[in-house]
Amino acid sequence: MTQLAVLADDLTGGADAGAAFASVGLATSIAFASDADDCDVLVVCTNSRGIDRTTAADLNRRAASAFITRPVSRRPRWVYKKLDSALRGHPRDELLAVMDGLGESRALVAPALPAEARTTVDGRQFLDGSRLEATSLGSARNSSDLASLFGSGGDVPVHALDLKTIRGGQGEIERVLGQMGPGLVIADAETDADLMLIARASLGSDLRLLAGSAGLAGQLARVLAPAPVSHNEITHRPANPILVVAGSLHQATAAQVEILQGAGLPIVRPVDVLLDESVRAIERTVDEVAMHLLAGRSVVVATAGLPSSQPGSTSVVSRLADIVAAPTVCRTIGGLVLTGGETAAGILARLEAIELRLMGEIRPAMPWGILRSSHIRAVPIATKAGSFGDDDALLACVEHLTGTRLR
Repeated sequence: MTQLAVLADDLTGGADAGAAFASVGLATSIAFASDADDCDVLVVCTNSRGIDRTTAADLNRRAASAFITRPVSRRPRWVYKKLDSALRGHPRDELLAVMDGLGESRALVAPALPAEARTTVDGRQFLDGSRLEATSLGSARNSSDLASLFGSGGDVPVHALDLKTIRGGQGEIERVLGQMGPGLVIADAETDADLMLIARASLGSDLRLLAGSAGLAGQLARVLAPAPVSHNEITHRPANPILVVAGSLHQATAAQVEILQGAGLPIVRPVDVLLDESVRAIERTVDEVAMHLLAGRSVVVATAGLPSSQPGSTSVVSRLADIVAAPTVCRTIGGLVLTGGETAAGILARLEAIELRLMGEIRPAMPWGILRSSHIRAVPIATKAGSFGDDDALLACVEHLTGTRLR
């Protein structure tokens, strides 16, 4: 029976949250072609971060409604609305739409991700100690104040769950939650210990809708599986090489690609005309990638360094998907490493993905699993948000999938 459903606005975020549950032995699947019946945790990705807020809200409302129209035996007890820890996308519109779709009048919001130095203090979101609006990731936000963000318009009451209350323990949190009426509860958190107290108290209350980053998801997983059984090791290493597609222009991804290059992996950077839908350019790039794969070399396709490209733009994602789905490439892939949410979603859509059964985390916020699709046999795959990870993050993904130390 499905215990919990995760609803995410992009693929890498959904995989991040889902991997926390897989890491403790809960059967966790991202379903693409159809609903997954045999999982404890079901992840659904709306791919709505980069679209207009009205359409994004509608997609989330319909996805949430689908959860409660399932047969009772398959209806999730809790729904987790995955939020970006930098609050990108349409967090308020999507969360309110999910509440509407589920018929819920209350939700708890805890977007902190301490492992990535993203904290919530006095109702404000901080990244590396700076207020959200003062950082490059949060520059689209005018304020770090979560009450203003989620309560704008005044149509939804907003309640504060501060650090003093949280550190008073699970019983104190449950008492305060019990006194709060309908609306959104904004929870502070500086550490994973804070998030664990929030998770325990939330699951012990009458709350059915929680919203947060991979941080709260990780603590919820530990509560739901108090005696975890990890399945993080790959039992059968791929015989064929790994294809890395780095479709993010974030500086963190650029540094990670440089480390891969230093470890000896060839880097293929599609020429500018590729972005202008040049068939010849795509064919040249496909031939270059296939040459490395056929020679048994793992290879990287990276968009960093293409001045005319735009992060996540439809044309770039579509061209990258064309490269991966080319028969001479996809027939030779032993595994995939994808970074950038829209890039990952576009490639898996082109491969006609059926299911991604999550197996665990290579590192925090770096999930891996087994992909089943119509175009390639079952292969291991790792995903990563473009802004996440140390400089050797992508290298760690390749090493994990191949079982080979490259550095």
